[in-house]
Amino acid sequence: MFKLKTKFAALIITSLFLNLGLGIAAVNAAGEAPGTNESVNTSGAGTVKGCGVSDITGEPFSYQSFIISEAEKAKILSSTDDAASDEATDSSQSAEENFIAGARIVELSESLPGTDSVVGGSFLINAYKGICCTASKGDEDPKQCTDYAYVYTKSLSACTEHSEEGDCRPIQLLVSTSGINLLKFYVLQVYVWGAGIVGIIAVLVIVVSGIQIAASGGEEQLTSARTRIIQSLSGLAILFLSGLILYTINPTFFTTN
Repeated sequence: MFKLKTKFAALIITSLFLNLGLGIAAVNAAGEAPGTNESVNTSGAGTVKGCGVSDITGEPFSYQSFIISEAEKAKILSSTDDAASDEATDSSQSAEENFIAGARIVELSESLPGTDSVVGGSFLINAYKGICCTASKGDEDPKQCTDYAYVYTKSLSACTEHSEEGDCRPIQLLVSTSGINLLKFYVLQVYVWGAGIVGIIAVLVIVVSGIQIAASGGEEQLTSARTRIIQSLSGLAILFLSGLILYTINPTFFTTN
């Protein structure tokens, strides 16, 4: 039993460090905006539509033109004094520009629940991703595309307007105002994952040990089962205390709305 626990602990610790390492790597790479040009392998390259105008801000497609979701834009605008006039409007626009300039963007490989929600100080934005043409050559119509960029929009109709049908797919973007908030998001996900694994193992051990106590006829088996139950309860207590410590250090660590 001790060897089994050791293997579980080693697996959990290894997974935690692996996920944390991936999170740090994503933070280092997050400065590159998803709207930048990339080499894209597509079929029918000459028919890919050109980049147009974002359905969020009306600006040309780029990562800056749609970073701020409608929920976040409303939050920024509501943070200004409603009673003020043009000065408040200028202030909100300045705050919006500062938010865009300081953003870190990561496209998540697996979607998380929530629409335009806040997780660990970062914003989750549900969007659509397509491919548009940024440079073309030739006299034929349509022209041969020589360079591509990814199109990110909030609506499917806007994405298909600037990409070929079938190219658009739903994605989820993580937008953070700083690398620290981005790292905090990854730490939160790793902690939640680790807590779930530890909790499941502890509950299973308690249930199995309880069954062993009920069916046991020997004192040695009873003592062993009780010891495992106490150890599992201690693990759950440590898990709870670790969450309490994280909350004490940073009350917004578990913020999800």
